[in-house]
Amino acid sequence: MGFQLGNLYVEKGQKTCGFLKLPFTEDELPVTLIYGREEGPTVLVDGGIHNAEYVGIECVTGLAKQLQPEDIEGILIMIHIVNVNGFQARTVSVSAEDGKNLNRVFPGNENGTYTDKLAYFMEKEIFSKVDYYIDVHNGDWFEDLTPFIYCVGNAPAETVAEAERMAQAQICHFM
Repeated sequence: MGFQLGNLYVEKGQKTCGFLKLPFTEDELPVTLIYGREEGPTVLVDGGIHNAEYVGIECVTGLAKQLQPEDIEGILIMIHIVNVNGFQARTVSVSAEDGKNLNRVFPGNENGTYTDKLAYFMEKEIFSKVDYYIDVHNGDWFEDLTPFIYCVGNAPAETVAEAERMAQAQICHFM
């Protein structure tokens, strides 16, 4: 049995790369799916929520090139660029279609503007399928950042504890 994400499918022990179709536009999200040889959690790693955060996009793309099914347990979903609309238009932090910051409109609205619909799609079709979510950011065009990890704080205690456990597994001086 494999794993289906919209129009993309991967068999256990396999890796596939493709473009995830969005139901409200002709834009597609570049995605890599890896289904490990062993069962485990489903993890989403994405870059490009802020479309000009190129380091995060490259991080996810490099990870997708490097990892193979034998390297993981469970399913790994990697979305290289979430805000493809803004990326293609070379805007900073916002979608070109409506000028909204995707990171500020979740959970979205299926009847809203482009960015609202993208957030809604992510919530309903992707977030609903994952156990863990790693959202890769970096300094945008106008920012200079010190590396840090941000963990959810306003959630059930076991969710906060698990997020902190994951963050502490990384080499980072600020959490």
